[in-house]
Amino acid sequence: MIRLLASLSACTAVMFLVVLTQCNPGPTGPAGPQLQGTMSGFAILVNANGALPANRDSVKVTVDSTQLQTITDSTGKWSFSGVMTGTYNLTFSRTNYPTTRLLQVQFTGGAPDSAKDVGTVYLCQAPNFSVKTLSQLNPVRSDSATIHLAVQLTDSTVTGPYMPYRVFLFLGTDSSVSFDPAHYQSVLTFTMLFQKGLDSTTIKLTPATFAANGYAAGSQVFIAAYAANAGTNNSSYLDLATGRVTYTNLNATRSNIVQVLVASDTIGPAGIGSMSGTVALVEANGAQPPNLNGVNVSIDGTSFGTSTDATGAWAIQNLGPGTYNITFVKPGYDSAHVVQVVSTGAGSKSIGTTDLCQAPSFSVAKLWHWTSQDTDRIRLGVKLTDTTVSDSNVPYRVFLFFGTDSTVSSNPSTYRSVSVNNVMAFQNGIDSTSIILTAASASLINYDFIEGSSVYIAAYTANAGTINSSYTDPVTGRVIYDNINTMKSNVVKVVVP
Repeated sequence: MIRLLASLSACTAVMFLVVLTQCNPGPTGPAGPQLQGTMSGFAILVNANGALPANRDSVKVTVDSTQLQTITDSTGKWSFSGVMTGTYNLTFSRTNYPTTRLLQVQFTGGAPDSAKDVGTVYLCQAPNFSVKTLSQLNPVRSDSATIHLAVQLTDSTVTGPYMPYRVFLFLGTDSSVSFDPAHYQSVLTFTMLFQKGLDSTTIKLTPATFAANGYAAGSQVFIAAYAANAGTNNSSYLDLATGRVTYTNLNATRSNIVQVLVASDTIGPAGIGSMSGTVALVEANGAQPPNLNGVNVSIDGTSFGTSTDATGAWAIQNLGPGTYNITFVKPGYDSAHVVQVVSTGAGSKSIGTTDLCQAPSFSVAKLWHWTSQDTDRIRLGVKLTDTTVSDSNVPYRVFLFFGTDSTVSSNPSTYRSVSVNNVMAFQNGIDSTSIILTAASASLINYDFIEGSSVYIAAYTANAGTINSSYTDPVTGRVIYDNINTMKSNVVKVVVP
């Protein structure tokens, strides 16, 4: 079976009621000046398997309803000169890639908008296979409020083992539901890792999932499924008529329609099973306090919970069968999570030790890139907001998150790889250091960052030592770190040596 890695993301429409009252129009002011300037941007290609081709030329860029037309260079860059003041729609197309659009680009021209960068647009290939069947399964556990959907693909021939392809579920109010923005109310995306020959998986939708997308208990929901490209990039744009998103990176073949009934949420299934574990507390400077009591342990979406004793031990009794997410909270510490824990509803299950770590009070004030004659390395300068520590030479860490654009952050949907072992031993008053990375040590070469490609880096401070409160995000398959200061540095752009 395909392993499910993902949860949901949703887009919703908002309705506005406009009340018009009759009034006398005021005087019409003079028209603004017609100015000229340069409009530019980038087009990024994404293969069906999620890879980013190094050569991004030959993407045709057209300004709708004008004579303006150009193609991108090898880096994906395009530009138009002599563009007049106005609001424009742009179309991007290339052989073997779906066409996408950029709508309602407002261009002023003249200073200071004489050179306007409209950002990056993705053209993503769709897979050559589609969703063959979509069906609802009978609940196999006592959590009968959960909707279990079986997804079977027409083909799972991939270029390598465990390729991450996605399934999009479009939810609507009648059987006309499809990826057409006029026919769906919300959309959920699920990432699947599969090998050759594996063509099916199971997706679980809870009442909370439906509630987050505007469906109350007792609602009838119609669901259609589509296969999408690997990775997390979408070639998509906002449909102006509906306020919903048009996705162009999907295989256009729609699955059959499944109609489901949203159940009421439950407080958690009762049973005769138990779950236990221990919690280790780690202070920001790496010290471990002797008293570990007072950590609240709760099972998400249920009424089950407890707290740790002085040794950090905890146990929850009378737990029924199910797959659970567990949250650990203590004042003064960041929360910790353990996800996708399976309980049979009988016997005792231990999940081991969970680390709950404090984050440092200071963050990265400035991140910069500097070069030297040693061109096969990436050299970064790091300046902190504060280095007041209780002990001299305390080893704090800087986490570096690497992504494909300037939105990169610790959010797993925005980064491709992360470097966590950048240890800084400093004393009071020392607030800066340097980090030297190779493409291999930064895990760049394993995440589609080929030689010469651009990488965007964001930095965060983390607790001392090497212990992390972290867990794997089911949506992306990447790690969420709870032990970092959430203040992000500026983003630095570098080139892979």
